[in-house]
Amino acid sequence: MKYQSNKNSKLRDSMLPNPQFKYGGDASDYSLFSFDNLGSAKLEALIELGFADPEDNQNDSPTIGEILKFLKANPSFTAHGYAVTPERDDYRISIEGVEGHTGDEQQISEFIKMFGDANEFSAKRGKQYAWYD
Repeated sequence: MKYQSNKNSKLRDSMLPNPQFKYGGDASDYSLFSFDNLGSAKLEALIELGFADPEDNQNDSPTIGEILKFLKANPSFTAHGYAVTPERDDYRISIEGVEGHTGDEQQISEFIKMFGDANEFSAKRGKQYAWYD
C-alpha cells in the first residue's frame, strides 16, 4: 500500500507526546517541534492514520516501520523525533532515534544490533539512547 499523508495536523499533533517548542513558544510560532516518549501503540496508530510513513527514515536510521517492529518487541523503549507543520512543503513526522531504561541484556543486545551506528549512542545498563543527525 502506498503511503498517503494525512494533513489533519491537529489530530496528529494531539497524538504526539511531550511536544517541545524551541524557546518555550507554541505550535503557531514554529514550523517544527520535537517530541519524545512515543511508544509502539501510538507510533502504529500514526502510521495507520497516514501521519507517519513506515518507509521514511532520518538520514541513516532504520525506517519508521523497522523502528515500530523494534518497539513492539522491546517495550522498554520509546521513540523520539520531530513533526513538521503543514505550512511547509515537507509536512511529516520524522523519528530521530530510540531510548530506553532497561537492564535486560537481551533487549540491550537487540538495541545495539539495531541502532549501534547512530550518531549519538549509549547502551549503558539502565539507560540506552540512540540519535541520528
